[in-house]
Amino acid sequence: MKSKKAGSRGAEALKGKKFAPDRNTLEFAGILVIALVSLLILVYFVFPNLFEVGEQVKSLNATSIDVTVTGGQQPSADREACLKLFGIESETVIYIYSDTCAFSAQMTPWVQELQNKGYKFFLANTKNIAAIDAVATCLSDVASMESTPEFVCPANGKSAVGTFSSAEDLKRFADACK
Repeated sequence: MKSKKAGSRGAEALKGKKFAPDRNTLEFAGILVIALVSLLILVYFVFPNLFEVGEQVKSLNATSIDVTVTGGQQPSADREACLKLFGIESETVIYIYSDTCAFSAQMTPWVQELQNKGYKFFLANTKNIAAIDAVATCLSDVASMESTPEFVCPANGKSAVGTFSSAEDLKRFADACK
């Protein structure tokens, strides 16, 4: 006499039937996917340096990186209109920086010094989701947003990634943005 495997009656009952998820199951799955994607985006912007190699970055010599200026596009009406939505004027220098970046720490006092002299800077800390969103939304054609510090001038479409060799060089970049 042959013995049946455990659970074979359940499999026999389902044989030939198609599985069709009901609407509630599909809605739940959609909401779950949206929630997971949103969580990943939030973690990326709140903890941008989560996967960086911290000690290696801290050990770099802060004078070993120089600025690379790219771009030079004329401001578009779309870019200016977009910036206005975020309260940013086109002659404002966008300063993208990170609190954990040694090179940003070198540039921040110079930025503050120029701000005290009347220069306009928009500070886009990588931890500030709204600021990074403004830059990504309005300046995706100019800002690389791949490393910090980065300086972006919407008025002339130029971007400078890395450290300036002096406060005077940063001032010249800001002057060209007016």
